[in-house]
Amino acid sequence: EMGVSGKGTIVKIDDGKHAIEVDIKGKKITLKYDGNTKVSSGYSPQKGDVVKVEYGSSSMTLWDLQLVDRSAEPKDDGDDEKADKD
Repeated sequence: EMGVSGKGTIVKIDDGKHAIEVDIKGKKITLKYDGNTKVSSGYSPQKGDVVKVEYGSSSMTLWDLQLVDRSAEPKDDGDDEKADKD
């Protein structure tokens, strides 16, 4: 089957259903993960993480998950940095 890759934000992680919901360009997709899913070593996915995903287009099975960016705040407006410099 064809593989699809994209960058998005983790919206929800459902360990019970072995599924992870990712928002890619405003479209929410639910990907199933299994023992074959590759996750960057030492990375444990969290809600709000920006990740790169690779998955099977027909089965919607997650093949590969990589952390791209993790920020404490959902939207980084730079206020914290300004406060530090003052």
